[in-house]
Amino acid sequence: MKKDETIEHSAFLIEITNGLLKLLRTTPNPFPKLFDKTTYEVYRDGFARITFKKKHLERWRDNPYFNLDLMSCEILWVESDLEHEIHRHENSHALITILGMREGFAEPNGTYFYLDDKNALPARSGLTIDVYPNRIHGFSAPNGGRITFLSIQSRKIIEDFHLV
Repeated sequence: MKKDETIEHSAFLIEITNGLLKLLRTTPNPFPKLFDKTTYEVYRDGFARITFKKKHLERWRDNPYFNLDLMSCEILWVESDLEHEIHRHENSHALITILGMREGFAEPNGTYFYLDDKNALPARSGLTIDVYPNRIHGFSAPNGGRITFLSIQSRKIIEDFHLV
């Protein structure tokens, strides 16, 4: 992407993030209303995800970057120590926001995220992380903690996962 396209693309991810955060914060008991239960998946090592129902994404369909075949808008959970799964996504761009009480989830107490240099940083709700292509990152919830985050991905990250 050219520089102007990258800026427009990032602005698009921010717009969706803000819209879905508002939806999470204003919807009581959001799971049956907002999420497609058929997309719920549990992966190895205490990692799970579920995607938003498509009807909640329709307001962005006129944006040239909107393509549900290539993107995903989902909630992810990490409930174990995944320090050994620091990774990158070669062709994917994601905007990740750590969730907490304001969005109806547990605070991420005792959990961590990793960026660039692989040092563990304490996770806190409200923190938004730009995971541009090839940015090294990861999440960990040792000692029974849980970190929950909103992930808006342009190119689905699950198909573009590379351990470092």
